Amino acid sequence: FPSHDTACLVGDKNERKPFYRAKYHHTISTASQDFLTHSRFSGKADENQVPYEWHAPEEVDCFKLDTIFKNTGQPDFIKIDAEGFESEIVSGLTQVKTPLTMTFEIHEEFLHKFKQCINHLHDIGFSAFGMVEGDVPEHAPASMLTFNDFYEHINLMFPTLHKEYFGMAFAHHI
Repeated sequence: FPSHDTACLVGDKNERKPFYRAKYHHTISTASQDFLTHSRFSGKADENQVPYEWHAPEEVDCFKLDTIFKNTGQPDFIKIDAEGFESEIVSGLTQVKTPLTMTFEIHEEFLHKFKQCINHLHDIGFSAFGMVEGDVPEHAPASMLTFNDFYEHINLMFPTLHKEYFGMAFAHHI
């Protein structure tokens, strides 16, 4: 298991995995090749006409949440900000031993991956779900919904008019 000063990824398998960093946008990096080619950033530039381009991938150790928790203990709160790699991270968690709140990004262009996340979390015992627009995890949803009500809510909400909704999902395991 890596030391505290070694960079690693979190994912669905314990393995080495390619990791991509944006050349000109230091806040964007991902292990998702799908994000590189199908996200809202793909082939585009920002408001200053700086293109979204990527450095060659680095090979990085990747660990499942189960493996990390086995070695470090389980926290009570997890925020996942993984640019399209959320479903892989979430699927690396198969058991929850204590109460846990998890929050992760929603990218409308990857709605199928978002649904995979909430389905998996429900399957392992998460029972309350909510979401907020934007990327401010301190702004928790005003209310949480049961899995069925939340699933119905997202099916009514999406697709949006511009098909570029971005927000944070919250899930509670009690």
